[in-house]
Amino acid sequence: MHIRPDRGYGNEATDKVAGGYKLRGKSARYSAMALAAAVVVVGSPAVSISPSVASAAAPSTLTISAADGETWPCSFNPFNPNNYFFSLGMVNEELYYVDSLTGHMTPWLATAYKWSDNAEELTWTIRQGVKWSNGQPLTAADVAFTFNLIKKNPSLDLNSIDPLLSSVTTSGDQVVMKFNAPAVTEFYYIADQVGIVPESVWSSVKDPLTYQDANPVGTGPYLVGRCTPQNIEYVKNPNYWQPGKPKFDKVELPAILTNSVANEMLANGSAQWGGQYIPDINTFYMARNKANRDWSPPVGVNGIYINLKDPLLSDLAVRQAMAYGVNRELISKLGEGGEAPPASQSGVLLPEQKAWFNSTLAAKYNDYNYDPAKAVSVLEKAGFKRGSGGIFENSKGQQLAFSIVVVGAYSDAVADCQIFGQEMSQIGIKITQEDLSTPAVSADRANGKFQLAYGGPPQITLDGPFGILRGLLYSANSAPIGQAAASNFERYSSPHEDSLITSLASATSVTAQEALVKQMQAPMLEDVPFLPLTEATAQNENNSAFATGWPTSSNPYANPSPTTQPDEGTVLVNLVPTS
Repeated sequence: MHIRPDRGYGNEATDKVAGGYKLRGKSARYSAMALAAAVVVVGSPAVSISPSVASAAAPSTLTISAADGETWPCSFNPFNPNNYFFSLGMVNEELYYVDSLTGHMTPWLATAYKWSDNAEELTWTIRQGVKWSNGQPLTAADVAFTFNLIKKNPSLDLNSIDPLLSSVTTSGDQVVMKFNAPAVTEFYYIADQVGIVPESVWSSVKDPLTYQDANPVGTGPYLVGRCTPQNIEYVKNPNYWQPGKPKFDKVELPAILTNSVANEMLANGSAQWGGQYIPDINTFYMARNKANRDWSPPVGVNGIYINLKDPLLSDLAVRQAMAYGVNRELISKLGEGGEAPPASQSGVLLPEQKAWFNSTLAAKYNDYNYDPAKAVSVLEKAGFKRGSGGIFENSKGQQLAFSIVVVGAYSDAVADCQIFGQEMSQIGIKITQEDLSTPAVSADRANGKFQLAYGGPPQITLDGPFGILRGLLYSANSAPIGQAAASNFERYSSPHEDSLITSLASATSVTAQEALVKQMQAPMLEDVPFLPLTEATAQNENNSAFATGWPTSSNPYANPSPTTQPDEGTVLVNLVPTS
């Protein structure tokens, strides 16, 4: 997951909102629904892609320090859920870059797009003069092949776009996508979250999900130089289609197993860009170098997935008790060092997304504010009784005892889960914590092989809480136990919720959009399939003396974390070494 740099927001086509509607919110954020619903051709870039002066003669290298808790598999398959983030934005690029913080869009491998009047057909104009790293030209056929490959192989559909996508064809330098319903709400996932691949390479791949793609062919700013389990070396693409870019000759991505090691690399200057939790960041990091910077805006929620297929966890009373029994304020203060605010059970970021918040429904449950007495009362009314060790049991003598999996490298997540376990014990629920590797947790979550699992849904703020709710509650993002789900790891399913999510594409006014999104919050409050603990921030630490062009609060041209794709590639395209 990764980032990008400087843009001006003047009188650009990207500032136009569908039907003249603007969404309320911090920094006058635009919605993806409103932006994409406009039946116009957008061709003016929000990010400057004009030629720039040549790079300095001396080689320049930027090192990224982000603890991921694993060694590198040296696989760059953009369709594999465990590996796509090594290539998206860096090697395999998107059609349009969409800044998920502001909604501003930049033509990338496509120069323009146009929706039909009924929003069931989307036409892309593909950029000319772009070459793959093997020297062959990028064509509309490559783009159509990429999306048809996803259609033919559902396991590659990481963002659940196929349920609406009926066909993809070409006409000259254009690609025409037809949908079986209005699809403007899918624009971000189609435009920004799919890395385009060369047909000449991938047409002969027998199994596109397991294909390693160790030496990927892409159009991006970087190529894979050398990869070992300990480090990935990206080298500048000498024939990149944006003249004079990128400025850094190399990007090093060492495999770091713990936050403490990654944090020290940032603090002592051996790494210049980071994306993880740093305890007491002002003393440990900011005070060590006056050029060190930290800007980490809120982008989503982190919390606990509840496996709804588990016999005991399928009981609503158990889930509600957990929601009432967890002290989010304490987790924010102790687990996150006060750097991430406590989250609302609704999944809405407050106060940033207040206009979208269903305050009436949340008030019915007091938004599940900390109330251990209420938690105990809910269990007792449901027929659970205290048993051995004070743990609640059902009528069959089965204890409310569950395991929770979390990535052991993430010190803040580990602490959050420890506090959660302690608080559950106070209301008669036993939690056993398992600190595992990133691949193990990712696989367990995706395949439904867990009871409780720490994590968070896709983090998109440009469309209010819609991206969060879609990630958690849309049944197309789920899968049977044993098969990989895209993001609905709890296996929540509701035809009514699916209908609300798909109908949002037909809502063109802000009022109508807000009304639908408020209804979408009902499962979070009534069914409790996921426990938001804290808001998720786009953790970003960087050294302003090492390079210029970083995203900032005054120029939020991209999600600033080096763990967000394809943003990482965009940021690197715009960074300029200072020496």
